[in-house]
Amino acid sequence: MVEFLHKKMTWEEFENFPRRIGWKHEYYGGSIHLSPSKTAIASLRLTTSPQSMPISPGLRPVSREDEPALVALFEHCFRNAVEYASWPARAFHEESRENIHLFFEESDRSYPGASLLLEDEGQLIAAGLIRQISRGPILQPIFVAPNRQRQGTGSGLLRTVVHRLHELGETALFSRCHLGNPSSMAWHLKNGFQELPNLFVAQHRAYFYSAEAERFARSSDPAQSDEASRLADAWWKEAERLQSMVGEARDEVFGILD
Repeated sequence: MVEFLHKKMTWEEFENFPRRIGWKHEYYGGSIHLSPSKTAIASLRLTTSPQSMPISPGLRPVSREDEPALVALFEHCFRNAVEYASWPARAFHEESRENIHLFFEESDRSYPGASLLLEDEGQLIAAGLIRQISRGPILQPIFVAPNRQRQGTGSGLLRTVVHRLHELGETALFSRCHLGNPSSMAWHLKNGFQELPNLFVAQHRAYFYSAEAERFARSSDPAQSDEASRLADAWWKEAERLQSMVGEARDEVFGILD
């Protein structure tokens, strides 16, 4: 989570402020203003396959009676997420309730056998909710209690979800990740997800590395500037490639899943 969203600083300080990928950086009124970009969202795909799964006695399918506990866990996990930065508490609470409620209301788009939760001593610690979109099942979302993260809980839950989907005949599982959440992106890639081409994401990365190249050049750091320039050039080329395909393959160009 970013330390601040608005902060007083000079124009020179703003120019030398390290850019954060996936965030808009604006300067007005003598302050920097940060906000997450709504288009900096990567789409990812994981091929399903049989999985070796550890025995988890607290693992079971999600049921309608779990809705209040899932809302509470969602709020606990995502209240500091980049996607909800600057949201008022009331709005975030309503969004949490709506997110979980829709999962149960749209039962024709859910996967009862693959949507799972994990309990420990009667406490809900993790959940993976799977919904149906036009291209197949999607994680929407998977979340783990903060005090149980980085212990393999989410990865173990994912393996079971993937195994169940494979048994149901599904060949892929999709997901989304905001570029401003590098730990989530690293988790997806570590667990076998592959990022799909996306014009907006390519442009975000190109702008990010271009701005960083200029910043490093101003700070007399040629090695860092050259590396950022190299990455910027690569992402500008990818953006141009995808831009040339807009008319013929719109969904593929923008990583559209729904």
